[in-house]
Amino acid sequence: MLILRAEHSQVRHLREFLDLFSQATGLRINFHKSTFVPVGGVTAELASDLASILGCPVSSLPQTYLGLPLSDHKLPAAALEFLSFKISKRIPGWRTSLLPIGERLTLTTAVLSALPSFAMSVLPIPKGTLSKMDRPRRAMFWKAKDKCSSGDCQVAWDYVFQLRSVSELGVIDLGLQNKCLILKALHGLFTGRDSPWTRWVKHSYLGTHPQVATPAWNPPRGLLPFLHPLATVADTLRSGAVEVPLVHRNSAAAAVEMEFIHACLSRISLTSSPDIHFVSLGPSTDFSTGSVYRSLHSSGCIVPGKDVNWVCFAPRKVRVFFWILRLHKTRTRALLHRIGCVPSPDCPFCPNRPKDTSHLFVGSPLCPLWSVVSPSGLPHVDADVSVLLDALSEDLPPMHPEARNRVRVILAVLWTVWKSRNRMVFDADFMSTPCILALLVDHLRLWVVRAPSRVDTSALLTWCQAIS
Repeated sequence: MLILRAEHSQVRHLREFLDLFSQATGLRINFHKSTFVPVGGVTAELASDLASILGCPVSSLPQTYLGLPLSDHKLPAAALEFLSFKISKRIPGWRTSLLPIGERLTLTTAVLSALPSFAMSVLPIPKGTLSKMDRPRRAMFWKAKDKCSSGDCQVAWDYVFQLRSVSELGVIDLGLQNKCLILKALHGLFTGRDSPWTRWVKHSYLGTHPQVATPAWNPPRGLLPFLHPLATVADTLRSGAVEVPLVHRNSAAAAVEMEFIHACLSRISLTSSPDIHFVSLGPSTDFSTGSVYRSLHSSGCIVPGKDVNWVCFAPRKVRVFFWILRLHKTRTRALLHRIGCVPSPDCPFCPNRPKDTSHLFVGSPLCPLWSVVSPSGLPHVDADVSVLLDALSEDLPPMHPEARNRVRVILAVLWTVWKSRNRMVFDADFMSTPCILALLVDHLRLWVVRAPSRVDTSALLTWCQAIS
């Protein structure tokens, strides 16, 4: 990208320099593949004359530069459509139909969510574009495709965004991530970090001789003269900027935020020490996008059962299965009947019994499995699956190793019942209790192989041998 004044002499000199460069290096310059973009008050006639000197067509902003749209005004939403398209076109290249939901979660979190990171660190993304970027991510996770309907999503997307520390999936909220990445650049500006961008902002906007032709900063500069140089909390209080009457905002949220700022500043007492900029909710004074994201996204509540979801050594698809079960969103006939997908909620194997989660995992023909599986500390299973969920919702760190094994066995039994039910419904394979026990033992032994070396799994292996 070459920037020069809109003058005939400037453009002629540039053409001469480019021709000399081409003759010296033997590289041919394709002027017809380049564009001439007038900026500012350049008339259409002058732009056409200057472009004819270079032999390139006249274009307009926005233009793509370093993979991002460059413009001298606010970007329209259409200029950022490439972000959602970039995510969508990545999915068809994967064999997603062969991937279980746990692996699809990994691809959604590690690959699709990271594709727009470069653009989000520079540009504020509109809500409409963020919604379009979420559609292929949601479709990839729930349906293993690039498009899906609302009926394909078992759990609302807002729950998927929640942090794993509160027992959710931890998929990145792109809107909040966009704010945190831009906040990182602003933090570097206010902490005095030396970079070309901060030097340019300080010289052009916050220096002793700012560019008065820039309209964005003129109104606040006239109202708040303490912006020369960078303002601190002390500068704000000493200059009386809090009392400057600003134009009334129509937004009720903006008025509440202004009242909150006034309340915070009223509790500050100035000292002679210099101001320090840091992230108060982070683990250290160093700025970290991840720590700010967790601080802004955290609700402060820890949901029981989170350790069962994400700290155990079960496969990821089993963890997602239990997460859906804990939210009572498992696709049973009772749930499908409630949303109008099937005519009857009754179980096909148990007449006049609605097939909900309690019947599926406790009262179905697979229920003899619970009477056979009886490790130490297993709760008495009656007719409600909530007994099992309560047993799995205990805090794991202070638990005895025997209780930890109890939790792993309960989770393995739930998964085995679900897989056996799928065989009965879709393959007409009615497995006997010994076959189901053998399947349970196979699952547990595979999980033991995945366990970290620090975990003692001897008790689980002994239990597997006892029921084999």
